[in-house]
This record gives sequence, C-alpha cells and structure tokens, in this order.
Amino acid sequence: MTFKDWINDDNIADLLLVKYDSQGNKTWAIIRDNEWQLDDVPDSVKVDTESNIYYAYKYYSDTESKSNLLYHLGLIKYDKDGNELWNYDSDLMVYDFHLGSHYLDSENNSYLVGNIFDEYNSVEIYKIIKLNAEGQILWTYSYDNPDYSSEIDSLVIDENNNVYIAGSRDSETGYMIAKLSPAGIEQWVVETPRHSLDYVGFPLLQFSKNGNLYHYIGYYELYLDKIADSGDCFIDGTRYLEGAVNPENVCQVCDPAQAQDEWSAAENGTACDDGVWCNGDADQCLDGECGTHSGNLCPDNGLFCDGPEVCNESTNACESAGSPCLWCEGYFTCDEGTDACVFDHLPCPDDGLYCDGTEECGEESHECGHSGDPCGTGEICNEEADACDSADDDDDDNDDNDDNDDNDDNDDNDDNDDNDDNDDNDDNDDNDDNDDNDDNDDNDDWIDDDDDTTGGVRAGGEDSDNGSGCSC
Repeated sequence: MTFKDWINDDNIADLLLVKYDSQGNKTWAIIRDNEWQLDDVPDSVKVDTESNIYYAYKYYSDTESKSNLLYHLGLIKYDKDGNELWNYDSDLMVYDFHLGSHYLDSENNSYLVGNIFDEYNSVEIYKIIKLNAEGQILWTYSYDNPDYSSEIDSLVIDENNNVYIAGSRDSETGYMIAKLSPAGIEQWVVETPRHSLDYVGFPLLQFSKNGNLYHYIGYYELYLDKIADSGDCFIDGTRYLEGAVNPENVCQVCDPAQAQDEWSAAENGTACDDGVWCNGDADQCLDGECGTHSGNLCPDNGLFCDGPEVCNESTNACESAGSPCLWCEGYFTCDEGTDACVFDHLPCPDDGLYCDGTEECGEESHECGHSGDPCGTGEICNEEADACDSADDDDDDNDDNDDNDDNDDNDDNDDNDDNDDNDDNDDNDDNDDNDDNDDNDDNDDWIDDDDDTTGGVRAGGEDSDNGSGCSC
C-alpha cells in the first residue's frame, strides 16, 4: 500500500492511494480531490481486522489556514477492493508537522486527534473523536483551559481498548499523561515535570512487550519515564506504586494482587496511630483500620475518696473524678479507712407545699431548691386542694357572680317598685285629705244656709238678761 499527495494540472496536491499485491504488482489506484480545490496532504493509512483501509488526510480549507500551516482533518474508509465506504470530515485542526492523527483499536473503532479553536479565549483546545466502524461518532473528549492552549502529541491503546494520551494542558506545569476508559471517561491524569527550560520535543507514549507504559521525550536530550505497569494501582485518578501507603489511612496499601482500583488492607498488626491518646499508645492495624489498642492509660491509684481515675483526651493526662460521696444523697463525709461514705445529713426534705413543686438538690452548691409551679398552661395551682385547677372554673365562678349582680339589680328594681307603690299611697292620702276638705266645705255651706233662715242658737241656750242676742 502506497499513499502520497499527487500534484494535478492546477498545481494543487490531491490524494493518491495505490494497492499492490504480494509480488509488487499494482492492484488498483485512487486519486481523490476534495471540493475545496486546495492542497490535500496524506496523514496516515491503517488496515483493520477485516482488511478495510482507513485513509486519514489533511487539507487546507482556505488560504488563511494554508498560510498558518493549519490543516483540517478528514478520514476516508475503503473496502479491500478500493470502494469508498464513507468519508468523515471533522472539525479538527492539525499542524503540518503533527506526527499522526488517526488510530484504530481491536474492535475497528477509529480515533481522530486534533485541536479546535476557542475564538472567545483565543486558545486551542485538544479534542479526540471516537468513530465506530460505520463512521458514526461514539464520543468526544476534550480539555478546555481558557488561559492556555492544550494539545495531544501521542496516543496509544491497550489490549482492553483503554486510551492513553500524552501532551500538555498549560504552559505552567509540565507534560501530562491521561488514561481514558473505552467509554471516553477520564480515569487518571499524571503530571510530569518539564526536564529543561529548552525546547525538548514532543512527549511520546509506548507500551513494552510486558505491558509497561513508557513516556519519553527528547530533542537535545532524551528523557524516559516509566508511567505504569501491571504492578501499579490507579485509584481515584492517581497512580500508586505497589506497596504505596494510603496517605489518608496507614492501614491501607496498594496491593495489585488484591485490587488495582482501590486500596487494600495492610497486614494486621502494622503499627498505626488513630490520634486518640486515651485508648492506649500501642495502636495496630486490624482489617484495614487502626482498630487494636493497648487499653486504658489511667489505672486506679488505690484511693477511694478521690473517685475513679479518668483520662482527659484534651490534655493527654489522667485525672481523678472527685469524691464519690454525694451531698444530695446524705453522704458528704468520705472515710478513706473504710472506703465508704458516711451518712451525715438529710438532704432537701419536703417543705409540705404543693404549688412550689418538688424539692431539688444542688450537688455543687449544696443548696435545696424547688422545681416551680407544677401546673401547666391554662391551669391555676390550688394549694388547699394540692391540685391544678382549670382556669375555666374561675371563669364559671365569675359568671355566677355576674348572675348575683343581676339579681341584686332586680332587687333594687323591686324596691323602686315598692317606692312607687308608696308614692301612689301618698297620693291616695292626699286625695283623702282633699275629700275631708270637701266635706268641711259642704258643712260650711250648710251653716251659711242656716244663717239665711229665722231663729238661731243662743249662747247659753236662753235669752240673756240684757235681752241681747248673739249670732254664731
């Protein structure tokens, strides 16, 4: 198989692909021109497990990209007889000095590697496009750093179709190596330092026969880093060598024989420190955790009256708990000779009052107090009955008093009615007086009538000696 550019009559480079048999005889040849009528440049040719041919090419989309030596990337798939199956024209850009832009895995999936331009931040972003055997996109992967351009310089695929890439992500750190799962998920990233301030060429990746992955780079000098082998662990995106200790738990280590994607338990009995002073100073690992300890560091001092010994974690010291004799239980005197507390007083007897609550004893103050009103909301304490009465009962009593007041008012009204009756009687008395006066007036009238007649009454009943008369 031969591939190269072909200069046509317009002095523009087209694509040429020639197939030869095992004897060197030409089987077929293809010359292909793109619609842009600008230079096309071969990138790589690969053959899959079914003898299909993948022809990766680069082309200038316009005169500006040609002046910047910046190509667009495309991929054509042919069958073994040279029939075109599909042509994928990507949005990726590559430089003319790029070492390779197309890769195949064991399932005949294609990977195109290049850059896209972030016009807003004026930086280049590396991008990987994975295509299936029919030329359909399975996933894309890119790294976007708005401050610096990034690029991929090398890509390798392992037997499980994991993808490893090498390149740079910014100008401050060194080079990076990253692992992607077959689904395009980033598994881990390893940063490698820049070995020199001088330009040192492109970072490259290569697997050895025993599966070790090496990263090498060089220009004036050659540098070689061993990145990974079957004896390493990759945990939470970080590579650890066999025997490495978990930085967050000394009872866990990298043991690829047990697991490569998670920490394994260290050997039981490995020395550790759980940071707790009071559980002992001889901590040991047990099933991946710091779980075995020497025990209490504060033994009994043999004294009864200072109480049991306790461990103070904040001061990393042993202290006595204090006298075991409780004032509120009637024991305040401690007898060290008999290891006993002496009963010497009656603490906080009942004061006989209900409404101040139960008696409470203050162990530290040696004073008695009360719990307070035992009645709840809406209740009133009744000391005489030793009970809590509902506030509604008092309202009923007030209603009864109001009824009594109403009765008093009615009594007053009755008194007023009686007074009215008396007034009526007085009026009747006055009327009686008037009737008497009327009778007198009638008598007067009668007397007056008598005066008008002859005769009269004499004083003495007879005529007086002087013969004179008197009218009365």
